[in-house]
Amino acid sequence: MRRGGRVAVAGLVAAVVVGGAAVWRPWESGGSGPADDGAVLAAADRVYPVLSDPYGDRYNAKLSPTLIRQREAFRQRVAEVLQRHLPPTTAVAISEATFGDYRITADGREYRVGLNLDTVRVAKHPPKGVVHLVPDMSVDPYTPWCRPPDKREKDLGCVDGPLPGGGAVAVYFPARTDLPAAGVGTTGPSAVFRYRDAQVGLTAFAHPESRALPPITGDQWLAVVRDPSFLELVDYWRAHPTIKGHGW
Repeated sequence: MRRGGRVAVAGLVAAVVVGGAAVWRPWESGGSGPADDGAVLAAADRVYPVLSDPYGDRYNAKLSPTLIRQREAFRQRVAEVLQRHLPPTTAVAISEATFGDYRITADGREYRVGLNLDTVRVAKHPPKGVVHLVPDMSVDPYTPWCRPPDKREKDLGCVDGPLPGGGAVAVYFPARTDLPAAGVGTTGPSAVFRYRDAQVGLTAFAHPESRALPPITGDQWLAVVRDPSFLELVDYWRAHPTIKGHGW
């Protein structure tokens, strides 16, 4: 976890917390981002901490004040959905710089969570003999229901369920607690699915130092991505894609 400042957005002002003291400043350096309709999400029930990042100012400088407000309101609401379905002892925070970068702290360890939103693209099939590493979901979607155990990787568990309004989503996760230490970049629960004309990915990663997997169950992660509030946020992004800026 970065120990620098924290930023909390409230209207057009931000509180930067340094050394325990809050210094309020307006968002005046937002730059000239793309035009938008100005629609900002309602505030979350509480303010989730935003962890400082050395590149945060540079990223934010590319966005207009309106887009900054939209983006921060969006990320606060994503944090709210995460917190709703995780144990009360788990603390959710947001990375200042990138749109889809979140943090979950549990048992003294901090785990990264990545949210990726993209549009469904027209498939371009690779030449014969070339592996297509990331299937295009417009014609070759990830299976929305769990594959049979003999059709997925060893020691990989899965839970699935329908999405409100149609469709389904499968969450894959490590099925055993006695697995050896995870490698760098190894994931805990992960959901990658198609929702309307969006490709959605939500993944929790192993702790970078201990390589411990995040203490999150597949059922908890399934509850996050099936939450109508989460899917409403995906719809908001579909209507305001410029808030994404830099992803993960």
